[in-house]
Amino acid sequence: MIFLDSNFFISLFISKDAKHQQSKNFLVEHSKSRLLCSDNVILEVLNWLSKKVAPHKTSEIGHKLLDESIAKIVPLEKSDKEIALTIIKKFKDQQLSYVDATSFALIQRLNLKQIFSYDSDFNLLKNIENLALQN
Repeated sequence: MIFLDSNFFISLFISKDAKHQQSKNFLVEHSKSRLLCSDNVILEVLNWLSKKVAPHKTSEIGHKLLDESIAKIVPLEKSDKEIALTIIKKFKDQQLSYVDATSFALIQRLNLKQIFSYDSDFNLLKNIENLALQN
């Protein structure tokens, strides 16, 4: 299982993004892998797109994400949200976002070993392979 961060989806859907081709290539190379993200990641992607892209495009992309054809959406549990607050406190000098902290908590709960993120905050995770850094 591979956790996908919001910046993966944004670069995938925005053809002018510098990482667009890398994200497309990753998706092709890992078409048989079990890809997942959190409901908070979807929220972050759609919020970003609604501010940067026309609303009709956001709706279209939202439907594509919600049908889970790219990645399974794992709902956060209350414990993930509480652990995220502890993670923010632990990394208070890093200005870690709440969404990233909930992603960290979910990765921990599911005992994931691989992620795909262009966000350097994910370098804080130990013993996790970031596949975005390999391309």
